[in-house]
Amino acid sequence: MKKANPNYSVHELCALFQLSESTYYAQIRPKPIKTDEAVIMTAIKDIATETGSIYGRRRMKVALTRKGFKLGICRTATLMKKAAVKAIRPSRKHYYPNAGKAHLIAPNLLKRQFNPEQANTHWVGDITYIRTHQGWSYLACVLDLATKEIVGWAMSKSPNAELAQSALSHAI
Repeated sequence: MKKANPNYSVHELCALFQLSESTYYAQIRPKPIKTDEAVIMTAIKDIATETGSIYGRRRMKVALTRKGFKLGICRTATLMKKAAVKAIRPSRKHYYPNAGKAHLIAPNLLKRQFNPEQANTHWVGDITYIRTHQGWSYLACVLDLATKEIVGWAMSKSPNAELAQSALSHAI
């Protein structure tokens, strides 16, 4: 457009041809040279291997910038997806509140004799936690070693000593 008549402004020429000015400037501006996707994806895989696949898209973008690649977060996420690289997130640790009492070491009364002759002579118990949609639930079970049957159980929303006592009282 400028070659036709240099006396007219870009605004006037774009209005004459019914074009937006952004279209004119987009065509005359040199396109940035794209870095080959394969090279970037190789760098992403290398970074993931070096870091143990703990980097998500934000930290991966920073690491790629340090290596000389200029990418945005969304482009980094897209290339990570194409390269099949996912961030491995650590699982949340489960917190048991401290009851304030010191734990006593229980004596070994069974001495690895897990198959008694008579029923209701040897009972063992355990408490475990189960993740549900409402949060954590705690299950206490009492098991008879001779019959291998559950003698009593109880569930609770909080880990406490009363839970095990409740399971034991259900068993008796």
